[in-house]
Amino acid sequence: MEQHEVVSRFEWLRSRRELLRKEKEFTRLRDELTETRRRFPWEPVDKSYVFEDPEAPGLSVFFKGQAEVIFHTYSCYARGLDMINGTYQLLDLVPKGRDEASMEYTQAWVRHHDRYEA
Repeated sequence: MEQHEVVSRFEWLRSRRELLRKEKEFTRLRDELTETRRRFPWEPVDKSYVFEDPEAPGLSVFFKGQAEVIFHTYSCYARGLDMINGTYQLLDLVPKGRDEASMEYTQAWVRHHDRYEA
């Protein structure tokens, strides 16, 4: 783990205020992105929807409208899934963070409860 700077209470408070300012800015930007995502155009699904790798991390959202028409409304993969994995919000607060640099892909640490290696 990397060595962290140790500072006085005054310096810590000053750094904390700057972090809060950035967090508020990030929250506003995230709210704006969320609204943009809600207005994202839909694509009618007119063929079989087949996933290339059914085990790859990803999320696709569909909506079934009138006359049984199905629309593809949104998809995200890898880091785009952060919003649905609450664990990331906790990991981002701890000193080592997500610690994914040596992993094959993001979220490689996620395991099914009944599939751990012996």
